[in-house]
Amino acid sequence: MSKEIKYTIGKKRSCDIVLNEDTVSGIHAEIIFTNDNKIYLCDKNSLNGTFLLTNKKFKKIQNIKLSPTDVVRFGLCEIAAKELFECIHMVTSLRKPDNDTKLIVKILKNTYKITQKVVEFI
Repeated sequence: MSKEIKYTIGKKRSCDIVLNEDTVSGIHAEIIFTNDNKIYLCDKNSLNGTFLLTNKKFKKIQNIKLSPTDVVRFGLCEIAAKELFECIHMVTSLRKPDNDTKLIVKILKNTYKITQKVVEFI
């Protein structure tokens, strides 16, 4: 079993990525990084759902492998996956370096080519 590192997305201030939108649940979803360089998006039983843009339509999801070209929606809050990855890169770079943060930066830089930091997210 591979190690997982999780980042929460939601309206609660305790989330790693805070989305201040009425249709977003307190803890809406999470992004999971595995040490085999995969990134997953999982809905956390949110009230208004998590969706993936597929063939120009949003499809409700529970658990998917996420790529930088994906567009997702939390409730009515639409965002490109690449922007989420940039936010995680920013959050991770602010933390004290440890093996988990080094793994995340490695996955984002080498596998997904994310190096920019987002200055303002909301």
